[in-house]
Amino acid sequence: MITGDHPLTAFSVAKELELCTNETEITTGLELKEVYESGLDNFDKYIKTKTVFSRVSPIQKLQIVESYKRLGEFIAVTGDGVNDSPALKAANVGIAMGSGTDVAKETGALIITDDKFSSILNGVEEGRCAYDNVRKVTYMLLSCGISEVVFYILSIALNYDIPLTAVQLLWLNLVTDGIQDVALSFESSEKDILKRKPRDPKESLFDRLLKNEIMLTFLRTQNLIISSYFNTAFNKISTLEDVEKYRRKLYNFKDYLGSTDGYTFYHDYYVEQMAKLEHKYNILENGGNETALDVKNKKENLFISLLKKIKDLFIKKDTNMQESK
Repeated sequence: MITGDHPLTAFSVAKELELCTNETEITTGLELKEVYESGLDNFDKYIKTKTVFSRVSPIQKLQIVESYKRLGEFIAVTGDGVNDSPALKAANVGIAMGSGTDVAKETGALIITDDKFSSILNGVEEGRCAYDNVRKVTYMLLSCGISEVVFYILSIALNYDIPLTAVQLLWLNLVTDGIQDVALSFESSEKDILKRKPRDPKESLFDRLLKNEIMLTFLRTQNLIISSYFNTAFNKISTLEDVEKYRRKLYNFKDYLGSTDGYTFYHDYYVEQMAKLEHKYNILENGGNETALDVKNKKENLFISLLKKIKDLFIKKDTNMQESK
């Protein structure tokens, strides 16, 4: 609190607002002048120990704001008079009161028309909400867009059929991305938004967290798209010629991405698809009917798959119990 009032008056108001607990946290204009003349380093250290400044001049208000900025703080200053104008101009955000002078209003970046400090708090909340929504929209658009682009590039590189026509792609962007963009941009704020620590003004929108989220979502989406593409192609197999076409697709996929060293998921998927293809080939070669051996193998594979899921469930449960302990 910076004021031109008497120290006792300033202390009384500050104590009621719980800005300070004792008189050692209050300083006066005379004390500030003496410390300022001893050097900026001493002045900055002195400013850090005080919370209430009384009997200060307009130039000292400016010196206090500049000191906080040198200390790395992001400063918002409120004022209503002509003498507040230098501090309002130097602050990161100058906030003028609606009942103040025209000079203060012209200098400030914001004008509080109702003269209520709660309006400043509401403004901070709305600003954080808008920033969060921009991040959400950016996160959704980039993670989905990158997946579509990479999938198209893979289709061209592997000499596959184009998965979507231009009209289908435009319809996808219009209906899914367009509607979700609007919904995310008008989403209400989180409950704990005012409890967060202030964000560094120099922090980029594309920070490490956002990049990791986009990359993780891209990988998951890409795996889902590739799996869906091959499953759809597999379900369309009706002749032995279709089997050979599908086999060539799998070979191209394996040769392009590699079978090991960072492509474990795709390698396992490739092996699984080849096994299914051989089974499909045997059925078609047998006239479209499953042999007794095929039926037996299918039942055995289903039973083994069920056992694996039960085992994974117990392992996950045991892991969670260990973590809670």
